Amino acid sequence: SPTALACQPVPPDPLPRSLVPMKATSGELPLGEPWRYEVKWDGMRALVFVDDGSVRVQSSNERDVTASWPELAGLAAALPVGAALLDGELVATDAQGRPSFGRLQQRMHLTRPADVAAKAAEVPVTYVVFDLLHLDGTDLMGLPLAERRRLLDQVLDPGPRWQRSPLH
Repeated sequence: SPTALACQPVPPDPLPRSLVPMKATSGELPLGEPWRYEVKWDGMRALVFVDDGSVRVQSSNERDVTASWPELAGLAAALPVGAALLDGELVATDAQGRPSFGRLQQRMHLTRPADVAAKAAEVPVTYVVFDLLHLDGTDLMGLPLAERRRLLDQVLDPGPRWQRSPLH
């Protein structure tokens, strides 16, 4: 008689609690397919962890900076998923709409709610998302960027303070 194999469902990968994002390095840029490039946004790299309706913002040095960026709280309701890990850049713009790190610095280390609210009204930021690293129990980091971007396009619509980075 044939042997029956017992199949266990694969448990989901838990959303990481922390992650250090990859940093750009200098060097010669290859040209043509399949290479893609991101705009240099001149902002602050940030990972956004969305989990069961809550949003946590982490800086590139693994500090929880959620209190400084309350305008991202709406991301949880905007995503039609239970858990996600987004990689992107917090960007403030000047009067001409150009990214300005100097303006962003006015917000970077504020944590008192009254200070954050006052400065947020004066210096709004946009979270420019360029990657989706984890989605509803699945670690996506082993997938090609094109596949992660396809998934990001499916789950993240532009919002009042976030957008997807255009690919070049």
